[in-house]
Amino acid sequence: MQQLSFTPAKLACFELVFHTFAKTPSNWEMAESEAYARLAREFQRMSMHYHHNVSLGAPEYAGEVARHAYTCKYVPAHAHWLFTTLKACPVSQVLFKQTHLKVVVLGGGPGAEMLGLVKFLVESNRTTSISCDVYDRCTAWEDNWQMMQGALRQRGHLEERKWRVRYHAQNFHRELSEACRSRIGEADLVLSSFLLSEMRSQESSMMKFLERVFGSCKPGAMVVINDNLKGQALARLDASAETCGMAKQFERSRATNVYPMEEVESSYAAFWKRLAHSPKCKGELGERVYTKSLQTGATSPSSGQR
Repeated sequence: MQQLSFTPAKLACFELVFHTFAKTPSNWEMAESEAYARLAREFQRMSMHYHHNVSLGAPEYAGEVARHAYTCKYVPAHAHWLFTTLKACPVSQVLFKQTHLKVVVLGGGPGAEMLGLVKFLVESNRTTSISCDVYDRCTAWEDNWQMMQGALRQRGHLEERKWRVRYHAQNFHRELSEACRSRIGEADLVLSSFLLSEMRSQESSMMKFLERVFGSCKPGAMVVINDNLKGQALARLDASAETCGMAKQFERSRATNVYPMEEVESSYAAFWKRLAHSPKCKGELGERVYTKSLQTGATSPSSGQR
């Protein structure tokens, strides 16, 4: 079992992702000019899809260039947003007092949730060990986490004793596998970032998915959902959670900036200038934290050590 422990420090997601991924195009088996041209086309494709075609579902990320483009543009922001949610939610402060947590990440292939979780542990000086099961339709994303994990170790944030990550294939428009539901049922913490917005084109599938997730959670488990949902979509999310015995512990809807722009520009300036593009630095965010009601009727996280 591969495990990690955490050293108190500051972890800048943009800086880590830049130094891990931004120089990769020069290592691809193609001319550097062609690599950057392909990246620029992928950024354009992603932007068009998320602005105009998100109702059709998620874009395809089977190709290495597409995954690289998504990582550079979105992973730092999504990781930092999860960090801010965990930091702001009082219930998470209780949960992370445990010595070990089982975590399930739904749609977390790119690694943003894990990076955000590490940032929270690092900056709150927590020594909680983590076992993490990641479900995504594209398991090729696992390479992303391997690269980020190496970078985190080099910066002294991780040691090889308190972390385990396993990747599993799962199409969320279909029935959740028995293995996935079983892992959710064992989890202390379930994370999902920007998955539901990619499922809105098939609302019946999305609601069934939520019922399966919430219904599979054990008493005391915590579920964190960050997405760009608002209005009626958030109301339906809350209603589904309540129906399945989930208590809402934290909610926030806001338009937010992720980082001071000077930090982003200092890390990314030459890279983004060459691509004539910009990273995701701000947006509208709907945050929800739920806990599964305990059999006694309480709604705080389970408190035993494992």
